[in-house]
Amino acid sequence: MRQIDITPKPGTDVLMEGNDHKPLLILKRTGEGRVAQFASDHIWLWSRGYDGGGPYNDLLRRVVHWLMKEPELDERALDITVLGQSLRVRTWDQGQGEQSVTMTQPDGAQKKLTLKSGREGWLEARVEADQLGIYGFETAQGERRFTVVGDLNSPELQNILTTPDILQPIEKVSGGGHIWLADNPVPKIRSLSAGRENFAGMGWLGLRRNHEYTVAGVKTAPLLPSWGWLALLVGLSVFVWWREGKA
Repeated sequence: MRQIDITPKPGTDVLMEGNDHKPLLILKRTGEGRVAQFASDHIWLWSRGYDGGGPYNDLLRRVVHWLMKEPELDERALDITVLGQSLRVRTWDQGQGEQSVTMTQPDGAQKKLTLKSGREGWLEARVEADQLGIYGFETAQGERRFTVVGDLNSPELQNILTTPDILQPIEKVSGGGHIWLADNPVPKIRSLSAGRENFAGMGWLGLRRNHEYTVAGVKTAPLLPSWGWLALLVGLSVFVWWREGKA
């Protein structure tokens, strides 16, 4: 219904156009901040469904999230994907041609990558990952991303041989023990007093009774409500009167 005639400044991105191909939604980066401007005060008609309506909530939500620098909506953000032993580095092609990215390898060595025009509007490059560890990537605008190649010292792959060595010091101090389920699938469990020295034996394990507890709260409630006591008193009086009358 109404559009404001504005002229975008250099470095402004026009995302939507309105009447006569004039800018309708423009975005601009200013220093470390961001600015968005919608050249109409009738966007609320979309929420009312006027003339078919429009993506009112989605548009405003994404613009606000872009202003708050949400990574998923950052048009300059790098997308790093680990493909086996290679890394795919890409970013959106905004018509600026090739883009240079600095890659920092796990050993600290740096390498320059050139992102070239690829498929579906991406600038991308691939590089072989000949080291395991954390790779860092930084664009000329200071945008940084990190990725990990391989598993860094995974605890699941350390000391994978099952032995009782780790438990033996604890067993010695506590008087406990261990049972291999292959030898005894269903060991007996006993409840034992705290004064014992041994809490394990042939085919059984003991649980120590420490008698330790914590009172989390106390709640009191009457045995009977007031009307209950009154009914009981009246009933008792009638019973006593009846017994006296029989005597």
